[in-house]
Amino acid sequence: MSNRLVVVAGALLPSIALASGGSGHGFTWGVQGLYIVDFVVLIALLVILTRKKFAAALTDRAAGIRKDIDEATSEHDDARKVLDEKEGNLRALQADRPKLEERFRDEAVREHDRVIAEADARARRLVAETERQIEAERRRLADELRGRLIDQTFETARVEIRASMTDEARRRWTDDAVTRLEKVLWRAPHA
Repeated sequence: MSNRLVVVAGALLPSIALASGGSGHGFTWGVQGLYIVDFVVLIALLVILTRKKFAAALTDRAAGIRKDIDEATSEHDDARKVLDEKEGNLRALQADRPKLEERFRDEAVREHDRVIAEADARARRLVAETERQIEAERRRLADELRGRLIDQTFETARVEIRASMTDEARRRWTDDAVTRLEKVLWRAPHA
């Protein structure tokens, strides 16, 4: 209602100004009155001719707004349900947090122990393998040293024997060795 009054007052305001004699000419119903009547008739015709279309447009617009409000309300309710569900899940997780922390801590300790046990077992295997390799290398070196020592001993003995033996002693020793060898060979069964 107040909007109508503002529109009517706005339309009549120039008429009042003219009636007060603002321009030095007074208000005459013959000219200015016809303008006012024309304006009122124009407004009346516009209202009469566009009322149904305007009312239909306003009704359609109101229905569209109601539909939008209903959809927004429905989406708001759905969002509220989802929010409530998520908040419930969050509260449940917060309630389970100490249990989860304890479970994760226990799993971490078990994993730590498993890794340490695997590392210890691997270290023991590596130590055992290394000890086997060291022992095999020690035996190989000992055998090699024995062989070199024997070779060196024989070489030293040969040099000493050759230096200390006379040709006559060497012949006797060779004859004696050949005789012993022949006895051993003649005693063996012949094939």
